[in-house]
Amino acid sequence: HCEEKAYTNLICDSVIVDNTTSGKDPSIKRIRENVRKFPKPVEAPLSWVLFRKAFANSVTKRDVNVVTVKEVEEIAHTCSIPQADVPKLLQFYHNLGVFLHYPGIEGLQDKVIANPQWFVKQLAKLFNPDPNHPRRHSSSWKRLTEKGILVESLYEEVWSGIGIEPSAIVELLE
Repeated sequence: HCEEKAYTNLICDSVIVDNTTSGKDPSIKRIRENVRKFPKPVEAPLSWVLFRKAFANSVTKRDVNVVTVKEVEEIAHTCSIPQADVPKLLQFYHNLGVFLHYPGIEGLQDKVIANPQWFVKQLAKLFNPDPNHPRRHSSSWKRLTEKGILVESLYEEVWSGIGIEPSAIVELLE
């Protein structure tokens, strides 16, 4: 009944278990083998846990959504994290979705987006514009909505002043 569903690729197999055999059912063995294949939890040093709290306090106190890697290094230093470990720390928390860091994108390599939800809202300004916002580039908006063509002057206006170069956002989206 689920062959046509979009999530079919997530269903690998079905297993019928006889729970009266005290674990001797071969299906139990298959389940155990598959559970062992699950990713293992990643352990973080205590200093990294302390960093997360210090980082959150810092960005909340200053009410900022974007910080520099230099600022992250300073917070890490206060948590006794060696500077050499900061790239691994950034990758770790990026992978967890705590913040965003893109070292391979020109214009973003020295930035850390402290609030991923805020960043998504910034992206949405272009794709779901505020109808009450005055539109200086009405022909550009029309070109975007009707033909899917994004003009530089439009994204420059929409994303200016957020602490990230608009061209870096476009590179990230490419």
